[in-house]
Amino acid sequence: MRGSRNLRREILTLQGNSDNSLGLALNKNRPRAWVTNKMKFKRTIQKTFGSPKVKSIQMHPTKPVAIMGLFNGDVQIWDTDKMAMVNSIHVSNEPIRTCVILGRMDWLLVGSDDGNVSIYELGKYRKVKTFHAHDDFIRKIESHPQDPSFLTASDDATLKMWIYQGEVSQAMTYTGHEHFVMDVCFYPNDASKFVSCSLDSTIKVWSVEQPHCVKTFKGHTSGINSICFLGRDCLVSGADDLTLKVWDFQTAQCITTLSGHTNNINKVYPLNSFSLFASCGEDGSMRLWNNKTFKQEDLLILQGGRIWDVKEKDGKILVGSDEEIVFINACQGSPLVRMSRNRIFYSVSGSIFGVKGDSVGAPKELCNVGFHPDELEVSPSGKAVAVGNEGEFRIFSSLGFRSKFSGEGRDFHFIDDDEFVVRNGDVVSFHRKGEVLKSISIKGISRLFFLSPSLIGCNVSGQTRIYSSSGEFVSSINQVSDHLAIVGDFLVACGALISIYRINQDVIEGFVEQGIEVPEEGIKDALVHLGTEYYGVSSWCTSDDIFYFTSNNKGYYLIPGDRPYVYHFSSISGMIAGVENGTLFYLHDKSVECKKIDTEFLRFQRSVILGREYSVPDGIRSKAIAFFESLEMHEKALDLCVDDNQRFEILLKLDRYDEAFSKANSIVKYDKLGRYFLKAGELPKASECFLRSRNWVSLLLADTLSGKRNLAVAGSECRKEGRLNHAFFAYLKSGRYSECAELLESTLFSSLFAKNYLD
Repeated sequence: MRGSRNLRREILTLQGNSDNSLGLALNKNRPRAWVTNKMKFKRTIQKTFGSPKVKSIQMHPTKPVAIMGLFNGDVQIWDTDKMAMVNSIHVSNEPIRTCVILGRMDWLLVGSDDGNVSIYELGKYRKVKTFHAHDDFIRKIESHPQDPSFLTASDDATLKMWIYQGEVSQAMTYTGHEHFVMDVCFYPNDASKFVSCSLDSTIKVWSVEQPHCVKTFKGHTSGINSICFLGRDCLVSGADDLTLKVWDFQTAQCITTLSGHTNNINKVYPLNSFSLFASCGEDGSMRLWNNKTFKQEDLLILQGGRIWDVKEKDGKILVGSDEEIVFINACQGSPLVRMSRNRIFYSVSGSIFGVKGDSVGAPKELCNVGFHPDELEVSPSGKAVAVGNEGEFRIFSSLGFRSKFSGEGRDFHFIDDDEFVVRNGDVVSFHRKGEVLKSISIKGISRLFFLSPSLIGCNVSGQTRIYSSSGEFVSSINQVSDHLAIVGDFLVACGALISIYRINQDVIEGFVEQGIEVPEEGIKDALVHLGTEYYGVSSWCTSDDIFYFTSNNKGYYLIPGDRPYVYHFSSISGMIAGVENGTLFYLHDKSVECKKIDTEFLRFQRSVILGREYSVPDGIRSKAIAFFESLEMHEKALDLCVDDNQRFEILLKLDRYDEAFSKANSIVKYDKLGRYFLKAGELPKASECFLRSRNWVSLLLADTLSGKRNLAVAGSECRKEGRLNHAFFAYLKSGRYSECAELLESTLFSSLFAKNYLD
């Protein structure tokens, strides 16, 4: 590192208003950082470091690691929690403009101006290999969101697709741009498409399987340097004409043009933790724009020269410029919602509302706390409500919303109406009626989860660790969790994916009660991993040993068990509040809405998953059949079927083709069954099915290789349909040479055929 220095610190503070301020009973000498009602977005420059020109920033998706690609050919590795450089690699004597993390292989890819891509192992940062990808500068490397592949974009005016499966190999070259290709990204709705931009002033849409573009966007008057998607069908571009353009991806029409920058725009980037996107450029400014209104929400002027890249994760923003690396902490007030005992409490823009589950259309504003809460919790009985912001919390009675207690700490959780647990730095404290009952020190803790009166969870050093409430280490999960919950006898951990564990409570209690020293790796078999589900969880709740959650505006429930099962039950655009009496409540656009759960079907599913006795009422028969099929329990599904069409499909899955033949009643079914018989090597049966489906080409194949029983019929039918080549082949293979001769009449081959076959 060339050196670091403490620069300006921008802190937005509450301008005191005696009418709506809380007046927390805290240390008055401690500076507060409350966000006012008018201040939806808050940012603080935490540290600024002097640096050579930073051209590329990449943040690790799960670890507190950032990769900086520098113009001098170096790559720097930074710990984003400690805001410190931990490693540096000299990759090339040429500038580096792009780098990307391939999580599937645990690789770091670095593109340099000599046209090379260098691959390093993450963690050890040992070079794996270097290969020549382009004949000019590499501007961007973009990894495919699902497949083992990545794209490169270059000043040689091409893009290339690369496959990595053991070795890296080129799969396709894409041509069509007439100048440097500056940026590329995959279409989030369909990763078989991607979008690129160029200094030829165009944006092009491509299919991964075609070397030429399928659509071109035109509108900028100068070169385009950067593109990104906002949501699924909204594309943003930044260009040297000093404008940003927002495009409808489906129609290729420009929705609006944004101005404000006074020099070339180098980067546009979505801030995924907020409803904002950033633009930065050679005027030294970073501007933040609203994703929906496209109005400018914030402006940051830095002193480090031109800004080249910006990245954001979990509210931490990193900015790279000619002379600086800047760490920014940001937060934005967002709605929160909780439910207890048929009462729902939620916060919107600093106001706390309450509503009963049986009258969700009549909410009541209980209090305006004067800031945007980042925490909201309700006690199990619903008699107390806690709100928190920036490490300070206050507890209110839900009746009259009178203040009861205030203090410092994060990750507040109620144990009951008078007891709660909270984290302050590395200390976890248990309170009763405002008095501290006990405290536990856990070094490096960054997040606290209250699981039960006997267990807590913590995010520590890239892991989730489970402790007893008295502080004994129990076990660890090799991921950082965003959500953690006990559901019956199971633990559900949600991070980049959902992991389900069985909790062996007797084993844990045996260690704790007998005072047995816990090994460094934890208590063996305290947690048994049962399965992983690939969903990102936005909001969740538990009820009757079911884990309900939302992901990508869809509602799901998870039934934990030795074979965990996830079921999509409805579309839900909002945050889950809770479930009461078979109804799920959620907050959508500042109001509470609800969805009915099919509890009869849910009880049936849970009985099956847990291996218990079950019954299938007629009202859920169709859903039960689909459920059994999703579990590949096809015999169970067949037992419930009363519809021959459905039985036909299930019999195919069970390889019971002869029974399926008796259910076939259409050309489509006979053709499909014929293919199954053909694959199974039962050629006569396949031939019979193809005869009934009138699939003459497949019949000719199957019948020629078997008994040739149907070739004569096939020949006659093909002749009637005018398919003379197929008819000739069928007659020839079945020995009906006179019919062949008839087909060849008046042709050059007639006499030759007669001489060889009829004489």
